[in-house]
Amino acid sequence: MLKINIVHASLIIALFSMAGMSAGARAAEATGPDAVTPTSGSAVVTWSRPSENTDGSPLTNLAGYVLYYGTGFPVPFSAIYIEANATALEIQNLAPGNWYFQIESVNTEGMPSELSPTVFKTIQ
Repeated sequence: MLKINIVHASLIIALFSMAGMSAGARAAEATGPDAVTPTSGSAVVTWSRPSENTDGSPLTNLAGYVLYYGTGFPVPFSAIYIEANATALEIQNLAPGNWYFQIESVNTEGMPSELSPTVFKTIQ
């Protein structure tokens, strides 16, 4: 599992050009109601790897994911690029409050999927 400490990590903001891109990957989906588990100011976000593109064709070129999160809803304020082989990420040093999370898949052409449904957890 990858760990990100938001106090010490520099966040990577991913920007994608839509011009000339093929169909994007289906969105990664959170794996169950406990997809985000807070533990002492941290959250573990898990997802399942998509297997097909939005047009139904097999997904053969997954490059990674972009996880969006923050205390604002519906627009989270931070983004992290995550490698394709990951299916979980722990974000540490989260301040108390409601934290919202969404993830999208990105193929090797830079084409993002639709965003996953938003999940949230309250950090005490």
